[in-house]
Amino acid sequence: MKVKLYVYDLSRGLAKQLSQSLIGKQIDGIWHTSVVVHGSEIFFGQGIQQCSPGMTHHGKPVQIIDMGDTELPHELFIEYLDSLRSEYSPDSYDLFKHNCNHFSQDILQFLVGKDIPSFIKDLPEEVLNTPFGQSLRPMIEQSIRPIVTAPVPAESSRPANAQLPAQQFDVNRNNIDNISSEVETVLTETALNQILTKHTATIVFFTSATCGPCRALYPKYDDLSLKYSGSVKFVKVDIGQAQPLGQKFRITATPTFVTFIERSQLDTWKGANPQELDSKIKLLISAAFPPHPHTSLTLTHLLRLSTQPILYRNIPPLQKVREKVSSIIQSNSPLFSLINFIEEKNSNALLNTTVPQLSLAAQASVQLMADNPPVNIFVVIDIWRMACIDKAVASWVLEDKKINLLGTAMDKCLAVGSSAFQFTLVTLQLLCNLFSSPAVLNRLENDESVNSRILDLITEGLLSDRSNVKLAASSVCANVASLIQTVREQRNAEILRPISAALIPPIVEGLANENGSSQIVDRLVRALTFLVYRVPKDSDIVSIVEVLEVKNTVSSIADKLCNIEVRKELTEILLANISI
Repeated sequence: MKVKLYVYDLSRGLAKQLSQSLIGKQIDGIWHTSVVVHGSEIFFGQGIQQCSPGMTHHGKPVQIIDMGDTELPHELFIEYLDSLRSEYSPDSYDLFKHNCNHFSQDILQFLVGKDIPSFIKDLPEEVLNTPFGQSLRPMIEQSIRPIVTAPVPAESSRPANAQLPAQQFDVNRNNIDNISSEVETVLTETALNQILTKHTATIVFFTSATCGPCRALYPKYDDLSLKYSGSVKFVKVDIGQAQPLGQKFRITATPTFVTFIERSQLDTWKGANPQELDSKIKLLISAAFPPHPHTSLTLTHLLRLSTQPILYRNIPPLQKVREKVSSIIQSNSPLFSLINFIEEKNSNALLNTTVPQLSLAAQASVQLMADNPPVNIFVVIDIWRMACIDKAVASWVLEDKKINLLGTAMDKCLAVGSSAFQFTLVTLQLLCNLFSSPAVLNRLENDESVNSRILDLITEGLLSDRSNVKLAASSVCANVASLIQTVREQRNAEILRPISAALIPPIVEGLANENGSSQIVDRLVRALTFLVYRVPKDSDIVSIVEVLEVKNTVSSIADKLCNIEVRKELTEILLANISI
């Protein structure tokens, strides 16, 4: 998918004409930028906003820069935008320190790992460093701010390639339907049968090129395809192009809808009624996915458990970190740039600090791990642990497979085992912080080797005789389980089945052996809850829970280590698991 940077001059040429006389420095424009990807132009002003490319209230861009291609899944991009909402809220806009260009910088780093051009990025500092720049700042703010924070105007027309209607860009999981469609067009019976075999619930929209009511319903159908993504597969069939399919299902009028559970036809109806369409889809989901036995349980305490990832945000005195790392790296090492980045981010969370060249820092770190014993380099992994509090850095580490910083660190940790507990501790904490990025789901779903290493690290960590290592291992465990539960709730789908089942034994052993830390027990209970709650009846977890008699382990947790009501409700879930 192509990624482009649209550049606008908010002064419309006046800066180029007047800057020399006003501030004593030649400035060619007051730059506003936006990122165009997935058929939409996305930018920061009145919060995160979007419209069709080239249709903003800033007119036509003065320059369009090709930033390359992104391989990131579209849904992952939406989750990343969702994570930026609080940081780029309407009231956080600052023309000089937190503006549209800082937003574009974050987006481009995430999508393609590139910076916006320096002539744009460095402009605010250039202005403020001039003799008159500071004195003119209030006037510039007053004149420019209303322009950049104006709402997106309604569009009278949209280019043919635009996927999104113009509106305020409210980025969240419920509004993912504002971005694209998951409707698949089918032309042959073979293709339809493949879909019906693959998906539990499917709806087919039979349409035709001459059907006006069908065209009017297309946007709603696209919206619903994303609203019910993961539960229902949405298909479109044009009977003019796929006549055999129209004949097979005896389609005499369009629009006609047919729903299926696996390959069995459930319902058929005609008409372009959006409310009826939504209602019928809900009935399909109810029939295809009967309520889980757990939904009838009263779980007042367990359902309050947070699915937010556990992160290790502590930042030690960075001067001491520099001194410690100076013994193993040269003064020009790119790792110092990473430390500077951490320091700047830590000094002001809203400051839009440029992410350094992470590939150089990663290469240096991998070489250090190859040349040094763990006792000398755990500080290097701790630097990455601190850096990965930032979503963009965490995303890069997760997407990096060429340098493979993550894999190298985990392999080194597993090779040395318990003999270097500090290295094990910071590696586990680094793993926790990677869950700050939505990219963690994509990496775990598509890299079995990472899953197996994480499982081994959790298992070894929970067997450690050091409580801080056990706590970090239980935190990783809780983060993995929270991710599984979140996807289960949002998509009605199971992910990471092998690792979710394999996590049960070490969790149970950890609970059985822990007799001193309520915090460790709390995180292991949270992990166990998320793994077993609403688990499908065909999951290996069901049999593992029964064979290991997990309910007995939970029942025996000491009162001082676990909330009695939480323990009681978890036992009820485990008993229900045995009977499903």
